[in-house]
Amino acid sequence: MAFLGNKSILECIRKNEIVEPFDEKRVKNGAYELSLGGQVFQTNSTLREIKKLDIDSIIHIEPGQFALLLTEEKVKIPKDKIAFISIKSKIKFKGLVNVSGFHVDPDFEGKLLFSVYNAGQLQLF
Repeated sequence: MAFLGNKSILECIRKNEIVEPFDEKRVKNGAYELSLGGQVFQTNSTLREIKKLDIDSIIHIEPGQFALLLTEEKVKIPKDKIAFISIKSKIKFKGLVNVSGFHVDPDFEGKLLFSVYNAGQLQLF
């Protein structure tokens, strides 16, 4: 098994319509950068409800807290491929950890829902 580079990712996305909406500028460093969708659930929320986000909203994840994040884009993973979920290193180094797993199964279709944990000492967004 091999990882795909930028050129192969672009070809695969165009051929299989893997990401919707698709923006070619989001293919970087052998990955497609997904964006945060319009909903989040945080364990430090006193209301314990799904929070709706505006386009320019910032979420704050307190140290020691979890959040469930939903992508804006829908993905459609081909049957012969597997996708990986990762967090940008500049955010990872501040303490945000993906705790929901790191792969997206072949043939998965829909928005990605994954959980993160703030293991750092700073409030993260």
